Amino acid sequence: MPYDRDADWEGRVQAGKVESLRRSVPDMRAMHHEALSIAEVTGDEHWDRFLEIVQGRIEELRIERDKALDQLKTSDDYSVEGMINQKLAVRLFGISIEVLEWTVGLPKEILEKGERAKGLLGTVDETAH
Repeated sequence: MPYDRDADWEGRVQAGKVESLRRSVPDMRAMHHEALSIAEVTGDEHWDRFLEIVQGRIEELRIERDKALDQLKTSDDYSVEGMINQKLAVRLFGISIEVLEWTVGLPKEILEKGERAKGLLGTVDETAH
């Protein structure tokens, strides 16, 4: 097969785009983390401390997931069992992250629903008297 300079160039350009995107992922994650933190602050010192702890654990899990993913990509273990265990580790870290990200929204939701319930109870009390 003869050398195709255009195809070679296109391949190098695409590889550069992928590498550039890969390098920007940590920055995007940091921006997402900051946005999530700002959006979920409750104004209650206890809930906000809880959120800090959960956010810290999310970051730890992201690092572990990324390590497991890198290990999966670079592993010399091509056995079925080895591949399954590595994929399972990546998926379990991902699931843990998803659950904790969902958990981050709960304090604000609890506080908002509590305020709404207080308002409804006040309305019921007023109509009962």
